[in-house]
Amino acid sequence: MAIKNMEKFRTLLFGGIAILYSMFQLYTGTIGRMDPFLLRIIHLYFALVLTFLMVPSNKGKLNNVVNDVFLGLVVATGIYLLFMWPTLTERFPLVSPLPLSGFVFGSIFYVVLLEALRRHMGKELVIVVIVLTAYVLFGKYTYGIFKHLGYSIANVLDVVYLSTEGTFGETLGISANYLFLYVLFGSFLVRSGIGELIIDLGKALAGNRIGGAGKITTVASAGFGMISGSAVSSVLTVGSFCAPLLNKMGYTPIYSGALIATASTGGVIMPPVMGAIAFLMAEYLGIPYGRVIIYAFFPACLYYLCLYASAHFEAKKQHLPVLKKEELPSAIETLKKGWYLLIPAFLLVGFLIKQYSAQFSVLVAIYANIALMLLLPNKKIKTKLLDIVLSLKDGARDALMVVIALAVANLIEGLFSITGVALKISAILVQISPNIFVLLGLAAGTLFLLGLALPSFVIYITAVPLLIPPMLKFGLDPVASHLFLLYWAVLSMITPPTGASFYAAAAVVKAPIMKVGWAATRMAAPIYLLTFILALHPALLLRGTSIWETLYYIVPAGLGVISIAAANSGYLLSELRPFERLMLIIAGIFLIYASPLFLFLGMLSLIAVVYTQVIKKKYLSPDLEVTVNDNSKK
Repeated sequence: MAIKNMEKFRTLLFGGIAILYSMFQLYTGTIGRMDPFLLRIIHLYFALVLTFLMVPSNKGKLNNVVNDVFLGLVVATGIYLLFMWPTLTERFPLVSPLPLSGFVFGSIFYVVLLEALRRHMGKELVIVVIVLTAYVLFGKYTYGIFKHLGYSIANVLDVVYLSTEGTFGETLGISANYLFLYVLFGSFLVRSGIGELIIDLGKALAGNRIGGAGKITTVASAGFGMISGSAVSSVLTVGSFCAPLLNKMGYTPIYSGALIATASTGGVIMPPVMGAIAFLMAEYLGIPYGRVIIYAFFPACLYYLCLYASAHFEAKKQHLPVLKKEELPSAIETLKKGWYLLIPAFLLVGFLIKQYSAQFSVLVAIYANIALMLLLPNKKIKTKLLDIVLSLKDGARDALMVVIALAVANLIEGLFSITGVALKISAILVQISPNIFVLLGLAAGTLFLLGLALPSFVIYITAVPLLIPPMLKFGLDPVASHLFLLYWAVLSMITPPTGASFYAAAAVVKAPIMKVGWAATRMAAPIYLLTFILALHPALLLRGTSIWETLYYIVPAGLGVISIAAANSGYLLSELRPFERLMLIIAGIFLIYASPLFLFLGMLSLIAVVYTQVIKKKYLSPDLEVTVNDNSKK
C-alpha cells in the first residue's frame, strides 16, 4: 500500500513539475528576460529532475531508491550552481582554477548527466562520451593527428559543468529559447484533435487509389510530420492507425513496417516543423528558420514521392485490392468538420515565411491553439481546461529526451573543440580527396559510422566541424552542405544495424526488426542517392539562378526516384525482368544527376523500359506474361 501511494505521489509530482516546466518556458519566451547561462541551467535541471521522476532505472525493487538518490544529487549540483552563480559569471573557463567544491560537484554532475542519457537513449551514446572523455585526458600519449597537448580532469569538469563551452553551450540555448516550444506546440496540436484530421484527410485523398493503404500511410505521415517533427512519435501515432489497414489490404508486415518507418522519418525533414536539426542548421548558417523551410521543401517532396511510388508499385505487383469509396471519408466533409484545427499550423508557417523569429512564430501559434481549444464546440469548459493542462504536461515529457541529448551533444562538441582534432580531420579530408565526389563519399561514410551510436541531432552537431569546412573548401553551397549532413543524420534512423524508427515500426507491425530495417533502407535508396545531388545542385533547394534551373533539376529527379522505386518493387506497368530493373536503376541515377548527357541517357533508358513494358502488356496474354517472367527469373 505504501509503495502504491509513493508511486501515485511521484506521478503527481512529475505532472506538477512538468506543467511548471512548460509554463516557465512560455513565460521566458513571452515576457521573461534572463541571463542565457542561467536560463540554460534551469532548462536542463527541469529535464534532469523529471527524468529521475519518470524514467525507470531498470533496478527492479530498488528503482525508487536509485531514483531518489539521483534526484538528491541533481538537487545538490543545481543548488551549487545557483550558489556559485555570481562567481561563474566572472571566471574564465580553462583559465581560472577550478575550486575543490567545483571538482566534487562537477564529478557528480558528470555521472548524473550520463545516467540521464542512458535512461533516454541507451548505453551506446554513454560509451561514446566516456571514450571521448578518456581521449581528452590521455590524447597526449597518442600519435599523429590524434595527439594533442593533454588536459586534466579539472579541465574536463570545467567544460562539463561550469562553462558555456560544453554542456551549457549554444545548442542547449536553442532548446531553452524556442526548440522546447515547438515540441510543446506539437502536444497542443495533438490534444486539439488534428492528428485524427490529418489521418482522415490522408484516407480521403489517397485511399481510393491503387495501393490506397500505403498511400494513406505516406500522406498521413507527411502531414503529421509537418506538425510534430518527431520520427518515433509519428511511427507510434500514424503507425497505430495505419498498420491494421496495411495488414487488411494485404501488404506484408515487413513492407508495412518499412513504409511506416521511412514515411515517419521523413517528418523530420518536412517543413514547417522539421525537428531539432533544422533549428540547429538555421543557427549554424545564421539565417532565419523561415528560409530553411523554403530551401527544404522540394527535397522533402521528392522524399515522399519516392514512398508514394513505392506503395503504388508494390500494390500493383501484389495485386492488392483498392479500398472501397464508401469506406473512406470525404475530403470536403472532413475539412468542413475540422478546418479550424489547421489555423495554428498555418499561422506558424505564415510567420516563419515572413521571416519572423522562430520563437515569436511558435508562441503566436501556441496561444492561437490554446484559444482554439477553449472555443472548441461539443466540449465542457472543464474538459477544455484539462486538455490544456495535459498538453503542458505532455509537451514537457516529450521534450525530455531532446533536452538531455542536446546537452550531451554540446558536451561532445566542447570536448572535440578543446582537442582541435576536428580541424585536423577536416584538413586531412581535403588532402586525400581528389575531387568533390570522393569527398562526399567520405562524408557519407563518416556520417554512417556516427549513426551507429549517436542520435540524429548529435550526429549533425558532431559532423559540422568535421565535414562542413572541407565541403566549403571544395566550393559547395553552404545550405546544400548542411542539408547533406541533415539528410544523412536523419536517414540514420532507418539504417541498420541501429535506427530508432525501424525499431519502433517493427514493434508496431510485429515483424523482425532487422528485416524491417533493411527493407526501409532499400525503400529509401533513391533518397540516399538524392543527398549527393542536393549537395551538387543547390538549384533543387531554390538556390539556383532561376526557377527554370530548379525545374530543370527537380523534374528529372522526380522521374529518377520513381524509376528506382519501380526497380525496387520489380513492377512498372507489369512485372519487371532483371535487365529492365537494371535499366531502371541506371535511368534513375542518370536522371537524378541530370547533367545534359546523363539526362539524355537516363530518358533513353526509361523510355526503352516503358516501351518494352507496353509491348509486353499489349501483345502477351496474362498467362504467357507469367511464363516469360518465370523463365527470366530462372
